[in-house]
Amino acid sequence: MKNNSSDLTIRRNLSGIRWRWVALTIVVTLWLLGMTLRPGFTPNGVNLVPFAENGRAVSCLFNAACLYRRVSLWTVVVNIMGNVIAFIPLGMGLAGLYPHRRAGRLVLRAALGGGLLSLVIELLQLTIPTRATDIDDIILNTLGAAVGAGIFLWLNRMKSGD
Repeated sequence: MKNNSSDLTIRRNLSGIRWRWVALTIVVTLWLLGMTLRPGFTPNGVNLVPFAENGRAVSCLFNAACLYRRVSLWTVVVNIMGNVIAFIPLGMGLAGLYPHRRAGRLVLRAALGGGLLSLVIELLQLTIPTRATDIDDIILNTLGAAVGAGIFLWLNRMKSGD
């Protein structure tokens, strides 16, 4: 009898924890949609070549003769790091929905979820005249979601003392 009541208590605790992760995932998703689907300042464009602009910016940072180092630094900080960092909370939230899965599956699910949301955002941005669509955003956002799941796993290990 005691075993059944302790199982029920564990399930209730997990259920409460899971709702917190659901709430985080919903809030972050709404924030990302609001941030990326409002009108921007760039002309409508589509880039389907991975790391065409971002690759040039990174290489310019390491080239002493490059005249556009400040612009390149801004591109790296805002575009590359910003896309990764923005999706880290989503990856953590998605990982928190299924905390007892194997680590590889957890990261893969979070990456797929982040990639799918990013794909939807980029497709919707095609309809907004002042937003650009870029394959790099999908790649970097997916990476950010995977990093978020990795951080979730690391924090869980630290918490449990493993």
